[in-house]
Amino acid sequence: MNNKTFWDAMQDLSPALFKTYAAINKLSDNEVGYCFATNESISIKLNKHEKSISRDISDLIELGYLFANQIKIGFKVIERRLYTAENIKTYMKDQKNISKLIKTTIVEKDKIFYYYNEANSTGNKSVTRKYTGNKSEEGTGNNYGERTGNKNVTVTNTNITNTNSTTTEINTKPKKESSSSHFLNILDSSTKANILSSNPNITEAEFNALYEKCKLEVQQGFAKNLNSILVQSVRGLWNFQAKEVLPKPTKQKPKSEKTIVTIANDCIDFYQCCKDYHTVEDVIQKFQKSCTGMNEDLINNYTEKLIKALKEIG
Repeated sequence: MNNKTFWDAMQDLSPALFKTYAAINKLSDNEVGYCFATNESISIKLNKHEKSISRDISDLIELGYLFANQIKIGFKVIERRLYTAENIKTYMKDQKNISKLIKTTIVEKDKIFYYYNEANSTGNKSVTRKYTGNKSEEGTGNNYGERTGNKNVTVTNTNITNTNSTTTEINTKPKKESSSSHFLNILDSSTKANILSSNPNITEAEFNALYEKCKLEVQQGFAKNLNSILVQSVRGLWNFQAKEVLPKPTKQKPKSEKTIVTIANDCIDFYQCCKDYHTVEDVIQKFQKSCTGMNEDLINNYTEKLIKALKEIG
């Protein structure tokens, strides 16, 4: 098994791919030992499109920087777990006991977050995280179309019930969802239950309008947890502050120039994160390598701009 570390990623990955890896590495730094955030949740944190996140994760798995397991009920994915090389033992343990895995949940009690999975499903208080604001590192929503690109991904039909610290496997079919609330299936079960208890007659149009407004709140920094403000907005307790961003009427840049600008911005972010380990020359080499095959005049023009921006960072 090819175990690539954080330091290998810093040296080998492109700036854009490293940014995604660094986010997943951070989300894996918890007591359960893996990242269970969905592509949507990660995309909101990085302000990147979900498709880009899905593609990045597939590439990272293929390159050996991430390992993945999926938990299924029937044909339905209820959770995807991503593991870094630092958590390889947890990955191997979970893969060995794949039939016993259950969906990870977070419960807040007295301003302390309790992480629950198959290892502590009876409420072991040793797995906790102190309250630091909204739980932005949780995995929320169900994203059933995610790419994994890893032959080691194992799936299973699992339905576990825990009673008095004893785990009992029950082979039953999942309950059929009410057709009137099927549009809420993108949410986790607790959020869906809270919304239906607050407004059992909510329509799909009403929900979609609130969902888009709540996404803007998170993207513009007025909130951290999308599911939390969704519930509050349904209850009429959230004061929306985000404004819809309208595109400015600017001259359309050639597609190749847009791509180069994106690569240059990723290089700047990479250097801000790793300037203690990489020189300006290292980043310029990464930039030019990523722009291979594009217009040379544009590459030279933006190389000069990038050098100036990196030197200003120091």
